[in-house]
Amino acid sequence: MTMTLPPNSLPVTQIEKARGHVVVEEPGRRIIAEETASGGSALPWGDLAMFLRRVIDMALADYVVAVEHKGWVFFDRGLVDISGYLLMFQFWKANE
Repeated sequence: MTMTLPPNSLPVTQIEKARGHVVVEEPGRRIIAEETASGGSALPWGDLAMFLRRVIDMALADYVVAVEHKGWVFFDRGLVDISGYLLMFQFWKANE
């Protein structure tokens, strides 16, 4: 079973992690940490298109791994949230 949690659900993910459930950290935060550490530009305040592409790729890879898990998997944001960001930043239209 997979579940995407709403924004600001960090306490929920911490509780679930403490209960022994798998929690997938938000792709955006992981990418920001990687890009900042490496001096990269795929950041929301830098190359937004590249950042969103990396977020989508990471979220898809996370999902592929998660569906193989036999227990509960909690996503601290995921593909549904990313589609909302794409709409918000007008990278694609909902009817396409």
